[in-house]
Amino acid sequence: MGRQWLTIGIACVALYMLRGHATWWWSLYPIAALVIASRQHALLGLMHDGTHYRLVRNRQMNDLLSDLLCAFPIGLSTELYRRQHLLHHQHTNQAGDPYWVQMQAHEDWRWPKDHLVALRLFASDLAGLCCHKTFLILFQWSPFQPTSEGNKPLPRADRIRFLIFVTTVTAVLTVTGSWLYFLLLWLLPLLTIFGALIRLRSVAEHLALPSEHELNSTRHVEATALERLLLAPVNLNYHLAHHLFPSVPFYNLPKLHRVLLTDESFREKAHITKTYLGGVLSEVTT
Repeated sequence: MGRQWLTIGIACVALYMLRGHATWWWSLYPIAALVIASRQHALLGLMHDGTHYRLVRNRQMNDLLSDLLCAFPIGLSTELYRRQHLLHHQHTNQAGDPYWVQMQAHEDWRWPKDHLVALRLFASDLAGLCCHKTFLILFQWSPFQPTSEGNKPLPRADRIRFLIFVTTVTAVLTVTGSWLYFLLLWLLPLLTIFGALIRLRSVAEHLALPSEHELNSTRHVEATALERLLLAPVNLNYHLAHHLFPSVPFYNLPKLHRVLLTDESFREKAHITKTYLGGVLSEVTT
């Protein structure tokens, strides 16, 4: 977690130091935005571990760290995300899976697609033209969501720490006069690149799959070094191993995958892909 925030800090400080050099600032901004969005994606992955109470052993401390350092900064709540995520594990790619139901209800999330259609969709994500659709889905896990009939409110402790978080961030940005930097270096990457990364990873995890059994209802992606940096931080590419053993923390998933490969049934039936861009299945070896 500290590594992700350190990377974000370095990117922000580097651009801040170039604030008087407009040409250099805007030339390096796309790189910094990509780095920051990829770390926002990593924070989402760490929040996912917090959802399974895998950050620290104490559950209250787990949710506190997950909210303050992972979920709240990207506008989400660990508790609200957990309510649907556990159902997703129980009913993967079935009618009881809230993620699956939502994806099937939106044309943008129905796969496979024609290559040009898919490219246009990802380009729209990068340009921020689809951010309203992506964040309509994410908003259901946001503490900004108003309480309504049938919608169980956040626990009091969660609401209090969210209020403290928002108040503190607002005060710091106001006192330091950093609102413009916040919009350019945090909110804009969140509304553009972050959404594209989420879509590509989500498609790879659960869409366009046979879903005949547990081993082909989600993918394991070997991933290139660049993909692991951008699309699969904190071992998100080991999604199949995670679904089989959701209590295993992210840092032990590679070891778990190697153990699973020693099982003949796993080697024969598991859906393992070389990269996030598809291609032939990788050769499974022990």
